[in-house]
Amino acid sequence: MTLPGFHAGMLNPEDLERLAQLARTYAIPGIKITSAQRIALLGAEPEQLSALQRDLKLDTTPPHSRNRVHYVQACPGKTWCKYGVQDSLPLGEKIEQIELVGPLPYKVKVGISGCRMCCCESWMRDIGLIGEQKGWKLIFGGNAAGRPRIGDVLAEGLSDEEAIELIRKTLNYYIQEARGKTRTARLIERIGIETLKEAILGQPKSTVLEQTTGERPMKSVRKIIEINDELCNGCGLCVPDCAEGSLRIIDGKARLVADKLCDGLGACLGSCPTGALKVIEREADEFDEEAVEEFLAQEKGQPMSKKSVPSVPRGCPSSGLQVFNAASPCQEANKPNTMKPQSATSALTHWPIQIRLIPPHAPFLENADLLVAADCTAVSYANLHADFLQGKVVMMGCPKFDDQDLYVDRFTEIFRTRPIKSLTILIMEVPCCHALLPIIRTAYDAAKATFPVQHIVIARQGGIVSQNNW
Repeated sequence: MTLPGFHAGMLNPEDLERLAQLARTYAIPGIKITSAQRIALLGAEPEQLSALQRDLKLDTTPPHSRNRVHYVQACPGKTWCKYGVQDSLPLGEKIEQIELVGPLPYKVKVGISGCRMCCCESWMRDIGLIGEQKGWKLIFGGNAAGRPRIGDVLAEGLSDEEAIELIRKTLNYYIQEARGKTRTARLIERIGIETLKEAILGQPKSTVLEQTTGERPMKSVRKIIEINDELCNGCGLCVPDCAEGSLRIIDGKARLVADKLCDGLGACLGSCPTGALKVIEREADEFDEEAVEEFLAQEKGQPMSKKSVPSVPRGCPSSGLQVFNAASPCQEANKPNTMKPQSATSALTHWPIQIRLIPPHAPFLENADLLVAADCTAVSYANLHADFLQGKVVMMGCPKFDDQDLYVDRFTEIFRTRPIKSLTILIMEVPCCHALLPIIRTAYDAAKATFPVQHIVIARQGGIVSQNNW
């Protein structure tokens, strides 16, 4: 699939004629106008892609690697639409010309809606603009992928020039503060919109009132996570999604470590398979960013100051250190000197194997029996090659440390465009590994896939904990 981009979705008769001629030349079987206001040329043969991209005059470098925004979606605005109160298309062209301090950490989607009808889904874009009578409302941190998030209002009543300058400042801040390939939604979940406003607009964050002792913040009615014990099954999928570390699995249930560690934004809600988590409003200690930083510092083995948090099991449950040396003296005496694999021959048939490096059009995906394995399984399960990899195409990755949105997009494209025969998912028993299941399920459903799926859970010492089919 090739996606010719046009400025804010606008094109002229000459563009249409050129596309039609190229579609005939390359025998393109399908042409689709996408929801992103681009035109998708569907079904091109892999060997045609380079020549087709050359004739389309496409820049093949990733858009986010350039020092400017690439993906801008804009409605017709007041020039062409009777409902529009601001002019979207000229603003979209100006945003595409913004020069940034460096390449963006990852893709940034901009949605410009000329009125409150929000036809360009501005609330779900990294940068969203909504036209109002008094000017533009600027929204930041929206996302509509595997972990959807409604963006936060950064400013209102902006002129075109003010909106452009604020977008420039905001994206430069994003470039400097993002950790690796992080979308804007994940950045805001980590730092909070008030931190961004303070950095960009110079607005101080709300001062946390403390009691006269100076030891504990005053309570207030605010948003905070509530956990339903009856619905919680202790799976731990919520734990890795809490950037503040405020959730832990204690006695088989998710628990809130301390009110002041929970920001109430609800980043953990989407990962709960039973709906046990929800955001409510109640009296609670104010969210304390300093306490969070100190708590996370202790997680990494760094010293903490006097400000403390309750003594509970800390860190992601999957990161706890364990030594497996509980064998009896008799077992130790009879243990062979070395472990000899059942087969000296590798069952690997292709390269690369990392999920983020395998393109959807890779030829080895054709009619494949696919094995998607979490990284740690290869070390834990001694006979992985003989028992699971034989005759399969493998894709490996870590849902905790890699970009989950990228995983959803990659699997959706593969499931939609490649004839997969079967899928086996191999994960560890630790909570963060289980995040791979909803990622693949989201892609499977989005692609309307029908091939059989089996998921297998491996114990830390290598045994099989469970096997289930979808």
